Formats: sequence, C-alpha cells, structure tokens
Amino acid sequence: MRLQGCVDGRLYGTVGRTLFVEREADGGSFQRRGTIPGLTSGRSQFKEFLLDSDYTRGLLERIVGDFSVATVQGVSRKSYVATAGRQLSISHDGGKRWQPKRALPESSPPFGALPSAIEATDERIYVGEYPLTSDQSPGVLVSDNDGETWQRIPISDVRHIHSVQKDPYSDEIWITTGDTDDECWIGRLRDGRFEPIGGGSQQWRAVELAFTPDAILWGMDCSYADQNRVFRLERETLPSEAISKRPRTVHTVDGSVFYSASVERGGDRWIAFSTAAEPSTDSTAPERSVRRSESAGVVVSSSASDFTDWQELRRYSRRQVVGDRIPGNVVPKASAYVYLAADDERGLFLNPYNTSRSSGSIERIPIDQLPK
Repeated sequence: MRLQGCVDGRLYGTVGRTLFVEREADGGSFQRRGTIPGLTSGRSQFKEFLLDSDYTRGLLERIVGDFSVATVQGVSRKSYVATAGRQLSISHDGGKRWQPKRALPESSPPFGALPSAIEATDERIYVGEYPLTSDQSPGVLVSDNDGETWQRIPISDVRHIHSVQKDPYSDEIWITTGDTDDECWIGRLRDGRFEPIGGGSQQWRAVELAFTPDAILWGMDCSYADQNRVFRLERETLPSEAISKRPRTVHTVDGSVFYSASVERGGDRWIAFSTAAEPSTDSTAPERSVRRSESAGVVVSSSASDFTDWQELRRYSRRQVVGDRIPGNVVPKASAYVYLAADDERGLFLNPYNTSRSSGSIERIPIDQLPK
C-alpha cells in the first residue's frame, strides 16, 4: 500500500488507483472504497492503461520497481481530491464514487501531482501541476467550491511545482518549485500571484516544507549534491528581507529530502524529514555531476533541541530490479521513498516504498517513542 495521508485520525492509502481507508482510528483494518479514474479518451489513455493494468503493471514493476499511479488528499471523512495520470477527480462520499473534473498537463507523471502539492483548507483546494517537459510552465489550480470548478494561477519560469502547503501558524499558502538553479524558489501566494521569498540556487530546491511558530524548515532536493542540507529560515526575516538572508544549516543528509511531517503534544513538537534513493541521473544536473544514494531514510528532531539535534529513525535500501542491470537511463528506474503521515494523538507513520524490505508496509511510531 502507498500511504497517502491521515484525516480525522484515520489513515488512507492506495493500491494502484484503488483507495483504502482505515475502518477506525485505532490501527485496525483498511476498507476498500473506490477506484480513482484516469482519462477515458485521448493519447494518454493507453499509457495510463499500461501503467495500471494488473498484468502490465506487475511486469513493469519487475523491470523498473514499484511506482505510484495516484495521489490523494483527504479534505474530510467524506471528501477527497485525487490525481491519477492526467486526471483530477473529486469524491464526496468517502471515496466510493469519483467525478473527473479537470485534465492535467499532458506530460504529467503517472501519479499526476506530488503528494506535497495538493492542499485543502476550510475555504479552498489547491493542486500544483507537475509537467515533466519544459514546453509548458506549471500552474496552481484553485477551487473554492469543493472541487467542482477550478481556476489556474500560472507560475512562470519554473519546471514544475513541488509543494503547495498551508502554514498552520499564519494560514498563508506556501509554494516550492524546481529544478535548475534559476527555477528553484520558495514563496507564498498573495493576491492571486506567487511572491518568492528566496531562490536561485539548489539550497532553495525544496519539496515539502516544515513549519514551526518561529521558523520555516526544509531539506534540499538535489540528488547530485555531495550533501543535502536541512535549512532553517527564521520568520522574523520575513517578508521583505528574507531574499537577502541566508537560511541556516541545521543538519545534513546523504539523499534528496522529499517529505515532512510534524506532531505535537504537551508543548513539545517533532519534525520528521524523509529522503529518497534516486537511481536515475537528474536531467537538470550539471555535466558529470552524478551522485546517487542507495537508500532512503527518515530523520527527526524536536523542539527540545530547538531543531538542532537530528537523529535517524529508519533507513531502507532501495529494491533492486532488472532495470538496474541496464546501464544509463535507457530504462527508467523507480526511486525509493518513505512516505510520511502524522497525527497528534497516534504519532508518526512511516511507509517505505520500493524498498528491499517492508515496501508498502505502514509503521506507527507513538509520540512517546520519538527521541527528544
């Protein structure tokens, strides 16, 4: 199972394009709901069929590794928004029935949008587009009527959108983009437009941000860097001076940082970041800048150290597949990830994916077992 998130204390995830939701918020069994639709016509339909058919998908996974074909965001117990291939869909009956609402860019990956790029607030739903080619700039899709209709805010001069997130302390919407130096930006949506607070180098190439009352934290998403640094930017530098301030390094890891999660109890707060093992060469990397991590991991820090003392919780080797024996990038090879979810009562959840052990499993780490 690919863990997608937690809503009202209950986990939900996908197997292929089928949604499963916990029956109760107690670590019990998952209930099958419905299947997220892909495109029903057009050039992408056959490609999506090949990626999601039980037979062809099983064959492809032996060659390239496990890969995701859907991204889901829970709005409430009844409402979900999802992307699968080029299709954006919504459900208002707990994921049993889905209504296709909008086509995504033609070069969108099998999962449509990154899990960090779908956000739901009390008033709006946001989806950040993830085209894989440079002939179209991405946009942020916004709906203020529960996903029935969508408006698009273009984000110029970037390759794709990595995350769209609500800041729990200011209620502002933050966006991260990539991938070349001049496409890497972190900023906010204001008055219907994207306002960067910093960018122009790989230190601003982030996927999912983490928020505290005093700072914004992120890790570099750069597979060819000698080290990927975890940065902290103080809120007191915002808004006007941040672009001239250098964020402070608080930790280093050996792989690209993708996802974050945070939990809080009794005044204590924990932040977790997960890294990826990326076997393919980054197409935006400078010539001869090749460095690959063979494993994905999770690091965590707490407010007790003011997020300066980081410890590794878990590490997972990437699953080896047939494609690894073929040199170069002739055959695509899936990365290994650790998807994260969190609940202030239940703790932190880890979901290694495309790993040599525990792939597709969900591990719960109670808050009292997290390091201070």
